[in-house]
Amino acid sequence: MKQRALYALSGNRRGAHISFASADLLWKVLTAKRWELLKAMAGGGAMTLREAARRAGRDVKAVHGDVHALPAAGVLRKNAAWAM
Repeated sequence: MKQRALYALSGNRRGAHISFASADLLWKVLTAKRWELLKAMAGGGAMTLREAARRAGRDVKAVHGDVHALPAAGVLRKNAAWAM
């Protein structure tokens, strides 16, 4: 951890990452359905809920609930559409 902190303080960019306080919290936020949704959205840029549901092969209403739970964890952000 000390090495990562020194690297971060040196001004070098490491890229985006997300961390969770515990493994339990990780799996509470990233359920199997949400993980599949994220994989379906990956590389697609910003997209509508309807497009995310189509890619994941899921109902729009079900995807709506999952998509709205992920921004608090820093996994998705909403602009005009949803993006990773």
